[in-house]
Amino acid sequence: MLEHLRWRLTVWFVGLSVLLYVALSFSAVVVFNSGLNSVLDQELRGLAREVRPAIELSGPSPTLKAWAANAKREDLSFIATVQLFDPSGKLIEQYGPPAVPRLLMGSGPGGANTDTRVRSRYTDLKVGGTVVGFLQTQVSTKAKDNAMRQLIWTLLILAPFLLVGLGLCGYLYSGAAIKPTAESLGVLRRFVADAGHELNTPITVIQASVETLEKKLENVDNCANLLAMIRRASDRLSDLGHKLTLLAKLERPQFVPSMEPVQLDELVRTTVADFSSAFQAKGVTLTCKATTPIRSLANAESMQTLLSNLMENGLHYTESGGSVAVTLEERGGQVVMVFEDTGIGIPADSLQRIFERFYRVDKSRSRAVGGSGLGLAIVKAIVDAHKGSVRVESSLGQGSRFVVQLPFRSVTPVVARTNAGSNAAE
Repeated sequence: MLEHLRWRLTVWFVGLSVLLYVALSFSAVVVFNSGLNSVLDQELRGLAREVRPAIELSGPSPTLKAWAANAKREDLSFIATVQLFDPSGKLIEQYGPPAVPRLLMGSGPGGANTDTRVRSRYTDLKVGGTVVGFLQTQVSTKAKDNAMRQLIWTLLILAPFLLVGLGLCGYLYSGAAIKPTAESLGVLRRFVADAGHELNTPITVIQASVETLEKKLENVDNCANLLAMIRRASDRLSDLGHKLTLLAKLERPQFVPSMEPVQLDELVRTTVADFSSAFQAKGVTLTCKATTPIRSLANAESMQTLLSNLMENGLHYTESGGSVAVTLEERGGQVVMVFEDTGIGIPADSLQRIFERFYRVDKSRSRAVGGSGLGLAIVKAIVDAHKGSVRVESSLGQGSRFVVQLPFRSVTPVVARTNAGSNAAE
């Protein structure tokens, strides 16, 4: 499908480019021809101005014999033709190359006329207000026609090469143009596949547990464990659905989180306290450094979700005996949160994809600890919605360091507190 789209874009690009080339070529031919005609007309006007004072009008008919004799003595060559006509239009004298032996009067006195061979101009010769003849200058258009033919042939010869070049450029450009679409479709396909797998696992557990439960209903004591399995699987399924819904909401282009004054240091300490028992049960040391009061405009529920997801990430991937440290500070107009653990670390080739949906460095381990593969994607979406940034520094086997930077938005003395909970990220 994408390859077909790519070829269609290429054909459209080449077609439009060819039309543009034809239009520009036609315009170039017209402009070039007009420019050559203008040059020829200027030459004819200049010749007429030079010859006009030399015409003798005192005799029965205009003559240039004296001027011609002088030109012959000086061995002057004529590029254009000079002609004299009587009032009836009969040719009297002609000097220069062979030319059309008639008065070309199609454009009126002083105008330019052209047939298939020459470009000409003529002027009236008057004595006492009476026309006694005509002066006509002509020049062959052979050189101009050769130049026009050469231009047209050049444009025609260049056309196939241009067509091939445009086709290649169009194909490469269309490939770059559809690359984001291809990547989006790839992400969508992976999302559908992974979501189907993630949803299928707890559903399968529920179905198997229900079938077994139906067979053992007579033994009530054995039902407790099966019901607990069903509860855990359904909770996992519910959590996955909730996270998918939240992520879809956060990634909507039109989504704007509602802002309210949030005491971030208190929120960090509270979240750490909520997780302390889970860390203690696993044997992981949890420390928190958030003593500086920091009050900034943010979405409270989104901040709670961000903190919880990063805390869960540290808990899941830090072995017993390890440690997780959380720090919060305001630095250079930025609120900086750092989550540093001594866990299993992340390979270098996975760092660029760690915030993608459902991406797992170790799929078997992630499922064993109950991860959905959406926690860090939600963190990234929340940070982006707050116009901040998040990065990870990690080495395999040496732990990870997540750094979240959010713009510090100071709180004015009087703040109208809105119902942020209804618009916050859920």
